[in-house]
Amino acid sequence: MNLHRTINTDLPRGKIITRIAALVVGALFASAPMANAQDQMDLDEMTMAVGQRGNWDTSIAELGQRSGIFAKHGLELEILYTQGGGETLQTVISGAVDVGVGPSVMAVLGAFGRGAPVRIIGAEVTGATDLFWYVRSDSSLHAVQEIDGQTIAYSTTGASTHEIVKAYIDQYGLTARPTPVGSPPSSLTQVMSGLVDVGWSAPPFGLEQLDEGDIRIIGSGNDAERFVDQTVRVLAVNARRLAADSDKFTRFMRAYRETIDYMYDDPQAMMHFADFSRGFLGGNGIVAGGLPTAVGAALGRKLDGTDDVAVAFMGEGAVNQGVFHESLNLAAIWDAPLIAVVENNKYTQYSPYEVLTAGGNISARARAYGLPEIKVDGQDIEAVYEVAQQAIDRARRGEGPSLIDVETYRFHGHHEGEEQILGVNVYRSLEEIAEQQEHRDPVKLARNHAINAGVTDGTLSAIETEAASVIAQAVEFAESSPEPEPEAALADVFAEG
Repeated sequence: MNLHRTINTDLPRGKIITRIAALVVGALFASAPMANAQDQMDLDEMTMAVGQRGNWDTSIAELGQRSGIFAKHGLELEILYTQGGGETLQTVISGAVDVGVGPSVMAVLGAFGRGAPVRIIGAEVTGATDLFWYVRSDSSLHAVQEIDGQTIAYSTTGASTHEIVKAYIDQYGLTARPTPVGSPPSSLTQVMSGLVDVGWSAPPFGLEQLDEGDIRIIGSGNDAERFVDQTVRVLAVNARRLAADSDKFTRFMRAYRETIDYMYDDPQAMMHFADFSRGFLGGNGIVAGGLPTAVGAALGRKLDGTDDVAVAFMGEGAVNQGVFHESLNLAAIWDAPLIAVVENNKYTQYSPYEVLTAGGNISARARAYGLPEIKVDGQDIEAVYEVAQQAIDRARRGEGPSLIDVETYRFHGHHEGEEQILGVNVYRSLEEIAEQQEHRDPVKLARNHAINAGVTDGTLSAIETEAASVIAQAVEFAESSPEPEPEAALADVFAEG
């Protein structure tokens, strides 16, 4: 699986600091024994549906997976992201997943009352302080109570945001028009473009716009009195799957609780999440999944009146995903300051990309959206710099997005250990790899560029010697470090106390 990164360049350093309401997670089968070390050698797969990717509270499973906490409990998570709690609950009821994260408690109880095979195993969020409703700074609305016929956003039908909007209407006697908008980025886009009057969000989305005065909060989830200090969103499971393997769900809950502690105790958790102060909007393991996020970021920065540019990196396999075409189409329509960089290393996992990509010319697809056709030698650092600068300048002139086909090559496998698993000469020859390393190594080519620019061979040799020394010191440190004590093998394996 390719890892897509979305980077919004030159973002101002606003306050991206938040702590949502405490996450109170219920215990399931607390007396059941922990899986032993032998059981954990073979990870059990657990499928999940999670509403609203990117919110702090819905990131528990992903952060726990990345940090190895769920693997420690013998679990490997397969995570499906949805537009909200309503969609999440449907996947649980249908039996498509084991666990659903974030459906509203009322929706789950309602489904249970109608005979659906669904159970609650834990609270996902208590209270609704993390959710807020906002308007553009030039809006005449200053409180939820003032809504009179305007549209007010929620994510999906049956989600906690939907329940809170209904509670607003009942509590204040509003004549609001509830409108499903999906995710917080989608809500922000529709509010800033005037399609929706009142948007919804949850940290970290919207904090930058608040800091810069683009939007104003007019209500929080806790303004709906029926939700104050009450469980709002839950962890729902399919009853049949729970009955079939209760031990797996026990281990899930233990790993889930442990991940929450990790998220609030270890600063590394935030680094897994994102680094908004540097314009890093977070990683995405879904093929082409980073591109629509980048389109939203680009549109937002354009509406803010900045000269920022959003950049999304993806592999050549992403160009065959539907969302790739949808995103470029929207970006072109909106003249969004976006650069879509396709790192075309010639192989989509184990298959030559020409076999899977009709036409065999990725850059030519730009013409369908009225974009310039850009192909560049990705091994040539100067060539890449030049076309990247041209694309940035084009975006800042208001001329819209660019698609760059960066032709590169990977000298190693698609993943670590590929050669050991598949063997060699399976889908490409050793001779092909050696030829690329000999003549197309970007480090060697960059060295030649430097020499041609007047940098002396002695200067370059000194740099190479220093780099080799740093690497050698790191290797020496690792090899000279003491071996771990045998008892360390049991650390964090069994529950203590």
